[in-house]
Amino acid sequence: MKFIPMVLGIILVFSGVLVLFSPEILSDAMGNNLTDTSLYKGAILVRSAFGILLVYTAKISKYPRVIKFFGYLALLTALTFIIIGHDRFQDFMSAAMSIFEDHSLITGLFVMVFGGFLSYAFSGKEDSGE
Repeated sequence: MKFIPMVLGIILVFSGVLVLFSPEILSDAMGNNLTDTSLYKGAILVRSAFGILLVYTAKISKYPRVIKFFGYLALLTALTFIIIGHDRFQDFMSAAMSIFEDHSLITGLFVMVFGGFLSYAFSGKEDSGE
């Protein structure tokens, strides 16, 4: 089961590199699909799956509390998107995209670091003496 979060972390590292060198790919894709409900549904589905995966696998990581925190945060984000609805989600994403365009370097670095942390956290649990 460690394999899935590790691969997800590696995918996030590569996604961060892509955002660093070519941020227009993400901004164009998001901008072109902002009014489509599939982006809204996908955001909820991906965050829910990511959150469940992290909460479920946290105990086999090196940092179970941190991983579980990120899992619950992802689930809270998905729930927030459900509560605010599609119209406010579009408003939120429009605002986020304008911020992203100005700070794509920081965003790419953050995604890379988070992906690296995720891969490291599931690379092998250190013996705790238990």
